[in-house]
Amino acid sequence: MKNKDERVKFVLVAYNAVPGHVEDARKLAKEYGKNPSSWTDVAEYLKNISKPEFYNDSVVKFGYYNANHALEFVKEVLERYKHYLETVKD
Repeated sequence: MKNKDERVKFVLVAYNAVPGHVEDARKLAKEYGKNPSSWTDVAEYLKNISKPEFYNDSVVKFGYYNANHALEFVKEVLERYKHYLETVKD
């Protein structure tokens, strides 16, 4: 992952979720022709891991996962960070 902003999102979601589920989502993204280093693509598959056709896929090692809370956590932290940056402008 070369993009710092993308990496931060992955770190935040891994903090809030089981890192294995994040890795499963990255594997699914790759399997379905998406970029496993793109937050947008991986977030889509994190959501999908709650569906049987995805959590039963052979690349998924950690099974079912409801990512709603973890994805909301990432969104809220990034929004709060942006707010703080705007509040303390030079």
